[in-house]
Amino acid sequence: MGLLGTLAALTLVAFGCAPAASPPAVPAPNPAAAAPTPTPVPAWKPEKPITIIVPASAGGGLDITARLFAKTAEKYVGQPLVIENRPAGTTVVGTTALANAKPDGYTLGTTFTNVVLDPYLIKSVPFNYSSFTPIAQVSTDAPVMVVRKGGPLDKPFKEIVAEIKANPGKFRAGVGGTWSSQDFGRAQFEKASGTKLVRVPFAGGAPVVAALLAGDVDVSFNYPTEFQAQKDKLRPVAVASDSRLSSVPDVPTFKEQGYDVSFELFRMISGPAGLPQPVVAYLHDAFKKTMDDPQLKADFEKAGVIASYLSASDSVKRLREEDGKFKKLVQDLGIEAK
Repeated sequence: MGLLGTLAALTLVAFGCAPAASPPAVPAPNPAAAAPTPTPVPAWKPEKPITIIVPASAGGGLDITARLFAKTAEKYVGQPLVIENRPAGTTVVGTTALANAKPDGYTLGTTFTNVVLDPYLIKSVPFNYSSFTPIAQVSTDAPVMVVRKGGPLDKPFKEIVAEIKANPGKFRAGVGGTWSSQDFGRAQFEKASGTKLVRVPFAGGAPVVAALLAGDVDVSFNYPTEFQAQKDKLRPVAVASDSRLSSVPDVPTFKEQGYDVSFELFRMISGPAGLPQPVVAYLHDAFKKTMDDPQLKADFEKAGVIASYLSASDSVKRLREEDGKFKKLVQDLGIEAK
């Protein structure tokens, strides 16, 4: 540096104008270090028996399905599954008890078509489908029109329709509760055929079968699980589904015989709304293994239960879809909530 350059530098220093130092290097951000550590969700495992509420009487389709399912599911759940029948109020009482249960995984129940139908049928019903947490769908079914062998309607189907039509209000039809899923089969049949039956409601499907056997009713609308054990005394004549049921493959549908009658019921194992995700995850895993178990498949087939699995998320989706479908059905049948 020359003399002039040295003097210039000294002058800058003297007046506090020294060149600024380079800023310190900033280390590159480390995303892994910056991200907060997620709090692990504690795993759940049942530590005591689990109650399964069945909102119908023992021996009916809901009850048989629940008992067979629980028998196999226990080894995967790791605790006893205790069936508790609450048949009062055409399933409303038991379903309400499930909706009001503590969402801790220790009270479950069988939910079915009623959770989407009842709010359109009963003004004061204290639940709708969002009051529950579905864990898995385990079966589907459809009402079957059944007559007693040797009874007044033990005839070919077309003759049965003609006989009922010629005698409106004479023949008694047993159903598992007023506006139960079986009752919708009856209502659709009457509308499609232009007939009139006397509706006789019972607290579930099993008492209906008993009444038909005793001659207290002339025809019934039941699920195959409910009359399979009495096949030598009863005769199914028509199925209320779009295609034949695997449980009664020789029985034609109403549609095959010229009548637009179709009603499919689903059965799910659910908890109350707000069931924690770890509980749902544990139980769903156990229930999926149950559905895959050869023993359950054999038990279901023997009893006439149609196995039909849906995951927890797909069960929620189905509930939303069924809500719209059954709302329209109630409107089409001209039913008003009471």
